[in-house]
Amino acid sequence: MLIWMLKQIVFVKQHEQTHKRLYMKTKLIVNQISIEGYNEKMFVPFFKIDNDFSENEEYFRKDTIPLGFENEAERCSKELYDKYFSEDYDGYQETLEMALEEGSSYNVGGSQFILGNDTYIQQYEITAICLDNHHNDYIVIISYMTK
Repeated sequence: MLIWMLKQIVFVKQHEQTHKRLYMKTKLIVNQISIEGYNEKMFVPFFKIDNDFSENEEYFRKDTIPLGFENEAERCSKELYDKYFSEDYDGYQETLEMALEEGSSYNVGGSQFILGNDTYIQQYEITAICLDNHHNDYIVIISYMTK
């Protein structure tokens, strides 16, 4: 009986150490962005949370700069705006949430947006909070757990 108890204690200690190592590698990252109204650049702050879409030109599509965009974030913002807001839409917040969800899984030119990158992100949550319904001003909270 004593040997069995000692084995159980050793097993529990090993499990705790493994859990502790895994937990220490995981990080919670929270970003807050502002989206005001609707225009072609409304999603730029969202895409800028991933440096590959805002700063690292080697990850931009080849024609992004020649087309007049400053970075991939601007281009992706325009694409989402054109798809969801350029024509009549039903319900601003619902449309905004659908557009952000689609944007979270963007993959352009082989570069996966950070939220959809399952080798780096464990899980994510996007929350849109209305500040002014009349002017469509929103705070968007993006939180994600890294692996």
